[in-house]
Amino acid sequence: MTLIEDLTLGTHVVAGFVALGGGLGAFVTAKGGRRHRRFGMAYVYAMAVVSGTSLALYALDPTSFRLFLSLVAVFSFYFAFSAVVRWLWPTVLGTPLLVYLGRRDRRRFGPAASQ
Repeated sequence: MTLIEDLTLGTHVVAGFVALGGGLGAFVTAKGGRRHRRFGMAYVYAMAVVSGTSLALYALDPTSFRLFLSLVAVFSFYFAFSAVVRWLWPTVLGTPLLVYLGRRDRRRFGPAASQ
């Protein structure tokens, strides 16, 4: 292995242990509390590093086993990240959609229909 590969793998392993600790900490603390959120964010950031380094490792040595591990890491990060932004989708997508539909219906049915 090259020096770049060794450093990437070392970063990947350290971030994996941080993710394990953050996930365990979030699991054992009270949901919604300050500690839970901090452990959870540590988990999400560590999983972002794990996912990124797994893709880098795959790019450095593309084997089928590394492809499988990269896909596992990317999907794991997706699930971790989606837990953080689950409130974001209704807010970011839902609000403009409701405004658009409200304006569209007002134009279609006229001002009398909205009263």
